[in-house]
Amino acid sequence: LPTQALDPATRLARFAVEVRARREVLGLTLRECASQTGVSINTFFRVEHGLPMTAETYLRLAAWLEDGKVDE
Repeated sequence: LPTQALDPATRLARFAVEVRARREVLGLTLRECASQTGVSINTFFRVEHGLPMTAETYLRLAAWLEDGKVDE
């Protein structure tokens, strides 16, 4: 299914899986990822567990997933 056809909870769950998978592939801790992305460790934890986030957090993590870089 295309992402836009999914309900918000399913989209959050998929994003959470992508974020956690990226972190694990890179062999990074939550603390290291939080530092790299400029997102608090608590927020990073919440995102990995499929909880809602701000648009700013989503954009930061989406950029990190895309190319490993976050614009300041």
